[in-house]
Amino acid sequence: MPRTPSRRFRSAALLVTIGLLAACSGDDDSDGPDSANGGDGDYEMLLGSCDPLRGSGTITNRAGEPAAFRVTVAYEYTSEDLPNLRRDITPVLADGESFDFSVGPDPTGGSPSGCEIVDAERVAADEAAVAEVTEREAAAPDGEATSVSIEPLWTVAGIGGTVQAVTADDSIGYMTSSLDRGGAIYTIDLTTGNLIWEIESDLRFEQIVPDGRGGLLAASGTLLVAFDADGNETWQVAALRRTEGAPAGAIDHIAVDGDLVIVGGQAPGAIAGIDLATGEQRWHLAADEALSEAPIGFGGGGDMVTVTEHGVLVAGGTPSLRHLALFDLAGGAPEVRWSVPDVGTNATTDGTAVVDAAGGTVTAWDVATGGERWSATNADWETAPAAGEPAIVDDVVIVQRANSTVAFDLATGEQLWEAVDMPTYWGFLGSHVRYEGQVFGQVSLNQLVLLGSDGAVIDIAVEGDIRGTLSGVAQDGALVLLAARGSTQAQGSTAWVLDLDTVG
Repeated sequence: MPRTPSRRFRSAALLVTIGLLAACSGDDDSDGPDSANGGDGDYEMLLGSCDPLRGSGTITNRAGEPAAFRVTVAYEYTSEDLPNLRRDITPVLADGESFDFSVGPDPTGGSPSGCEIVDAERVAADEAAVAEVTEREAAAPDGEATSVSIEPLWTVAGIGGTVQAVTADDSIGYMTSSLDRGGAIYTIDLTTGNLIWEIESDLRFEQIVPDGRGGLLAASGTLLVAFDADGNETWQVAALRRTEGAPAGAIDHIAVDGDLVIVGGQAPGAIAGIDLATGEQRWHLAADEALSEAPIGFGGGGDMVTVTEHGVLVAGGTPSLRHLALFDLAGGAPEVRWSVPDVGTNATTDGTAVVDAAGGTVTAWDVATGGERWSATNADWETAPAAGEPAIVDDVVIVQRANSTVAFDLATGEQLWEAVDMPTYWGFLGSHVRYEGQVFGQVSLNQLVLLGSDGAVIDIAVEGDIRGTLSGVAQDGALVLLAARGSTQAQGSTAWVLDLDTVG
């Protein structure tokens, strides 16, 4: 049987159906869902129709301590009086933890007409397994899990093309979409969903960023294009160039610092400063070459370009030349204040510290000085790499991997908690979307989460028939703009807004 106990989600299932449950001891002859409790109260069983191919059910430990159970399933035949029994033992479960068991088909290879979950009994638990469960329980987060269901503020379906990216600012949402021939940008009122303006272009825009003045910056390959508040193009420039003037690769990141646009790219690595008003290049910096005689510790801007009060954090480069660096722009041209080599691609910052989760290691550096604050290593993480950028929430670093979610103190690196029953919030865990000290994540298209620094999770079920693949999320206060692209361009895309103030 699969060894995948999950307290949070299975317990939630029991609570949802509590109105249908009837406590009893012994066998259950009903066809619908029911609840069977052991005579000594050691367990609770969620019963329903029994699949003869799986012999499955859900058992919850109510023993008050870690325990294991032997479950029994009877396979019934129309031509025989005596059923064939099959039993299997659950893993050790923490108190209150539930387990989806499946004892498998009738081992005789027969064709039973049905089956019934007969009962369960507590069995001796392996001491090492009990110790492991106890340790896991001690490390578990304090936060509780809750669930809410909310309706979108509005939904717009049938958007032309395939939405590639979204952004939001000052109650306006922006979306860039790929068309059959070129691309489009749509601008929407976040509160109503009404279209403000749209443009079509020969270019396909991969990124869009508000310019802080009501306009928009959009990147298409090597080109950076500026639009005013009415959607009129004001300038375009090939922002990243080699020394000899040739374009130097696609734009990966755009950041705005006052009247300066900072553009970063990965291959070949470079960053450039562009005047926001005119599009003129103020400066350009190429990454170190492999045999450079005077390296400055810069590998490119393909992984991160972020403005902080201490300077501009830039990360990128090929594996052998990758660097995380802080640039001082006070003198006009960029000057490296500090640089750290061999930093991975999963770096994030809150402006005071920058954290990277790569391989089996999580490391934090001070943004002002570049000094290492702490580093945590676990050999098991090598086989389960980080699912994305860490999330920094209320001075807590949250790192998600395929089989665990771990939280560290941002200042000291002390491990605060670990949860092994959270799904991987692969969509936007490390995103900028925050709400009241929680980070926004995605489980599926209609299931989202808010994850707090204490491990508390609010599961958000989105009502409505929303289909496609989530392609972008952006925030403006409590309003979150989401977009999903269809499987083909002909299906179009869908956009909707959630008001997180309604989560409660």
